Amino acid sequence: MPIADKMLRIADNIKKIADKMPRIADNNKKIADRMPRIADNNKKIADKMPIIADNNKKIADKMLRIADNIKKIADKMPRIADNNIRIADKNSKNPRKHHE
Repeated sequence: MPIADKMLRIADNIKKIADKMPRIADNNKKIADRMPRIADNNKKIADKMPIIADNNKKIADKMLRIADNIKKIADKMPRIADNNIRIADKNSKNPRKHHE
């Protein structure tokens, strides 16, 4: 009776699966119960995104202004260095000869 044995084994496997079904269903319910809270948290995060984006833009604008100010200072550096050399020459006993 090998066919009957196989059928018993199949029936036993089906019973094992059926026994697990309530636990699977319970786990699925727990997940489904959490979904509204997860959706709410996602909505809260999404609501904050425009504020974060606006703050990031403000920071980027300030960084551009700082970079512009640094460039202005850097542009003045050669003139400041020339002025420092002239002052040092005036105060020195051996002035440099300028090749301008």
